[in-house]
Amino acid sequence: MVPVLRCSRFWVLVLGLVGLSYEAIRGQEKAVVHPKPVTPPTGAVRVRIPLTDEKTGFCHFSALLPRPKSAGASTPPSDSPPTGKGDPGYIPITVIYEARPGRSIVSMKTWRKWGFDPPPPGKKAILPELFIPAVQLLPVRPSSQDVWIRLTQIPLELVDLPGDAETILGSDMLLSVSDLTRQAEQRWQPHLHLGDLCLDLTVPIGQVRYRETQEVRRAGKVTPGLEQYPAVAAVISPKGLPIFTYVALNGKSRYA
Repeated sequence: MVPVLRCSRFWVLVLGLVGLSYEAIRGQEKAVVHPKPVTPPTGAVRVRIPLTDEKTGFCHFSALLPRPKSAGASTPPSDSPPTGKGDPGYIPITVIYEARPGRSIVSMKTWRKWGFDPPPPGKKAILPELFIPAVQLLPVRPSSQDVWIRLTQIPLELVDLPGDAETILGSDMLLSVSDLTRQAEQRWQPHLHLGDLCLDLTVPIGQVRYRETQEVRRAGKVTPGLEQYPAVAAVISPKGLPIFTYVALNGKSRYA
């Protein structure tokens, strides 16, 4: 009888330790919070692009496209930031953000409508310049936080849509993270906040143009609420498809 009792005590002890370990792990999971804000290195700023899914159901943002020289005499000089949405030298467009690496797309009809000529057969179209309104998060500016993100030489694949269709998933064009960051996701560190619908990026200072107007939606703290469940994911793409390094829903990475 003595060996049996000793065995029973041993297994009770083991089960007790396993239970304590499980409770400790659950306690650690409850303490999980959102990733800390990214501090941009020297020569870069952290910005936030407001997104929306209204009308189309897909995350997209507004942007301004300089009119090509062939479209008229109101073409602004190169590298000249817009003065506002009503600037006659720019075409207001909507852009779908594609978080997966891949190609950026625009329809042939929209490309011609913008005033551009189609490229030679077998070649991609190149969008010379695009301005995206954003809010600077870090470093904090004493004056207005509104900025323009200036993208140049964006490769686009032209597609022929059937019938009278012109848009891509309800927007004028689709921009992939590959072309947005020029294959440098690790340096740009894109964080897509699904609950608050915004995109945070670390942008080289040379691609940022400051402005004193306040037209962009204010940048607030991304924190989980009591009724909604914001989700945040940090994505890197060392080789091939993107890899989620951390995913949290309402500050938790595990639910019972």
